[in-house]
Amino acid sequence: MILTGSRKFPYGILNRLTALGLSDGTNAWTSDDHTCYTTETVGDQGFFQILPIFVDHIMFPSLTNSAFVTEVCSNIKLYPFLIVL
Repeated sequence: MILTGSRKFPYGILNRLTALGLSDGTNAWTSDDHTCYTTETVGDQGFFQILPIFVDHIMFPSLTNSAFVTEVCSNIKLYPFLIVL
């Protein structure tokens, strides 16, 4: 869900910047107990340029209530024991 942008950096800017660094963009995968967000760049200069934006996406995601509910409800199908209050 962090790949939807942040307060300061809107959706899509991270992928555009990683493309400038000769990268394939960003990706994510979810396991039972965590979600892993990945990105790759050629060289450390590109990585250090996108790192502050990536961290901003993590710390201040532009996650709406409806997107959160959609994500949680889709996981209820996968994990029926999950209780949403």
